[in-house]
Amino acid sequence: SYACDPSKVRTSCIRARKQPVFMSEEGNRMKYKVYGKILDSDVSFWQLVEEGGEAPTDFFLRMQALPERVKEHIAANKGPSGRGEDFYWFNTPGGYFAILGGKEIVTEETEPERLEKMKTYLLGYGLAMLFYENDEMAVHCSAVAKGENCLLLSGYSGAGKSTLAGRFLERNWKLMADDVAVISRRGEELVTEPAFPVRKLCRDAAMRAGQDLDQLIY
Repeated sequence: SYACDPSKVRTSCIRARKQPVFMSEEGNRMKYKVYGKILDSDVSFWQLVEEGGEAPTDFFLRMQALPERVKEHIAANKGPSGRGEDFYWFNTPGGYFAILGGKEIVTEETEPERLEKMKTYLLGYGLAMLFYENDEMAVHCSAVAKGENCLLLSGYSGAGKSTLAGRFLERNWKLMADDVAVISRRGEELVTEPAFPVRKLCRDAAMRAGQDLDQLIY
């Protein structure tokens, strides 16, 4: 597994102004490498690492109408999420999205401002459930690595996972994940693949760390 060079890690400061949303044009889909897999996406993500090679696609993210069977399940089972025979669905502040057959995420077409809200859930719950459907464990944590060893820093939201990960980065550890780590088994070993080179910090934590707020991504 590769890991992210601390000097190349982008820091995003949450609870601040919004970053503009960009969507790929029809026929010009984006490919990204995330958790060691190739994601073919209708939606562009500044957070993710683009994949420029010819590697085969593992998963798809499509912006289109939800299948009728998913809509019917949502109508009959009000709530934040639900599971059908071959799908999961989630209701987010940006709209609904569904995991289909363990290979595809489908998200409703929506205006850019709502899509920006949904993207956070797509990179969190969406990818986590996609890997879960493929028998890989997703853990809510920050993850840092040195050599062949990886350390998971788990805790509740706001507990300081990203801040603690930053202390490790200052000591030449490398960032593997800031929000979700995916763990798979290879023989007798447990292995985690890198997510994407972004670390989230609340404004107060960024200021305490001496970050120049004008240089951060909001």
